[in-house]
Order: sequence, then C-alpha cells, then structure tokens
Amino acid sequence: HQVVCSREKLFCVTTDGQAWEYNYASTEWRNLKALLPLSEVEGLELRVVKFAVGVTFAAVLMDDGRVYTLPSEALPVPPELGSVADLACGHEHGILLTSTGQVMTWGTAL
Repeated sequence: HQVVCSREKLFCVTTDGQAWEYNYASTEWRNLKALLPLSEVEGLELRVVKFAVGVTFAAVLMDDGRVYTLPSEALPVPPELGSVADLACGHEHGILLTSTGQVMTWGTAL
C-alpha cells in the first residue's frame, strides 16, 4: 500500500492493488478505473503496484509492467518501454527502470 501527494491530488494504493485519487479542489475520491481511458482498461483486472507524482501529473505502475500517466496527455509515456520494474517522478519528468535493467527518462526539466 502507498499514499503520495501532488500539488492538487492525493493518490492511494490499497494492499489489494486498488488505486484511488482524491482531488483537493472537488473533494472527491475516484477509483483508478474512472481515470484511465476505457479502451485501455476494458477486460483488464487492474492491479496497481506503485504511484509516483510530479507537480501536475502522476505515473502509475501496473503489475504487468505497464505505466500510465494521469492525466494521460500531461506527460505521455514513451511507447517503446517494454516491461517496467520501478518508477519515480520529478517536477515535470519521469524515470523508469525496465525489467531488463535499463534506465529511461522522459519529460522536461531533466
């Protein structure tokens, strides 16, 4: 389980891999399934491993090694990643460790 905060939101991962977002402005909780595009989550059993946050975005690591960003247009994840083992974020960038040991970065202010 995990709790991380960005400037405008709080993200939580429960022990069973469910993920939630709390928006400070609207004071609402939303499940991760409501945050990802339906075409990407349809038929998937989502299990979140980790959140990492920047100033205005979050990166989500799934148990199958895929990474999503929220909002998805904020800092799109490079498509050539392969399976990701770990991630971290700075203000406007992300850092990924792939399952093959490669370190990759994306975004700005690197």
